[in-house]
Amino acid sequence: MRRMGMIIFALSGIMIFESVYKPTASIEVKITHITHKTGQIEVYLFRNPGNFPVHKDRAYRHQSVSIGSGEVKVMFRDVPYGEYAVSVYQDVNGNGRFDRNFIGMPAEPYALSGEPRFRFGPPLFGDCKIRVEKPLVRLQLELKE
Repeated sequence: MRRMGMIIFALSGIMIFESVYKPTASIEVKITHITHKTGQIEVYLFRNPGNFPVHKDRAYRHQSVSIGSGEVKVMFRDVPYGEYAVSVYQDVNGNGRFDRNFIGMPAEPYALSGEPRFRFGPPLFGDCKIRVEKPLVRLQLELKE
């Protein structure tokens, strides 16, 4: 009986530790090939596939960065381990949204994590996801026009 009590005590300690300690990481996103010197770079981190990439207001994290040179870096800290996707665009005209042309194609520079396959419509979360399983994850994304 005493042995059973020790086992239960040990298991409950492990469960408490796991519920309190959740490993987190930092995600460094380096954005390159910035050819326009106007506007802001908008970087979104998504963890919910249903929100990616069109529901920017529902992103897990967001950072807006001023353009200083041909590349910028942003750091997302204290990100729980898991699966995420990153979308980036340069708001060249400063209107606060990702502009598209008359047929729905991007009209401003953009980049996505992963290796997305382009079909009709926006790429899927699964094609852009990254696994965060270590303390520091580095991404380099090149803006496309």
